[in-house]
Amino acid sequence: MKRIVLTLMSVSFLSACNASSMNETSMQGSAPERTYQESFGLLIVTGLPSNGDLATYPSAVRATTREFIQRNENASPNFNGPTGSATYKGSFAAVVVDDDTPANIEQGFLTGDVTLNANFIESAMSGSVNGTVTEIAATLVDGGAVRTSGNLDISLGVNNKALGGQLSGDLIVDGEDIVIKATVAGTLAGEFGDEAFGSFLGTATNPDGRDRLTGVIVTRRQ
Repeated sequence: MKRIVLTLMSVSFLSACNASSMNETSMQGSAPERTYQESFGLLIVTGLPSNGDLATYPSAVRATTREFIQRNENASPNFNGPTGSATYKGSFAAVVVDDDTPANIEQGFLTGDVTLNANFIESAMSGSVNGTVTEIAATLVDGGAVRTSGNLDISLGVNNKALGGQLSGDLIVDGEDIVIKATVAGTLAGEFGDEAFGSFLGTATNPDGRDRLTGVIVTRRQ
């Protein structure tokens, strides 16, 4: 199985929402100096936060990111792809970065629950995966919660056990409409394709501007 190379920017591994939609006053000050790590496995991912920086993130973001790294680096490229329908559930994590500042200051974090419904053909040589991200929560870098509503849609194709497609939808964050559009690249894994995980990269647009959006999704077959 050919490895998929993902580059998640050199400033942060995730982003969403402009400063005005996530409490500008709490985001003032200089950005901390960040360091990054790479994850080599079925996916080759660069720009992930270092373990030291990750320790400063909310617990849900830490857990999902570390699970993504562990699964990716421990996954074997040799496994039996599934055939037929399957449901996967897991988690979504994202970090908010303000593109309008020279230092790309982190604004906050997004987390949520993921459900994927898959239809695999001929041992996952082809097929489709559709799903949603629900129970989305936004958290500021100072730890404060922001009122958030809405879901995100996931639409993926399957090609030789690899996954690729779109993450999109509208969120209401602190009373403002945030339009999210991102490209997802991922893979099946596990002895029988019982795991599905990947990364996304895109934009989050609100009335005041547009920022980068990157993140990770980790799920397991139910």
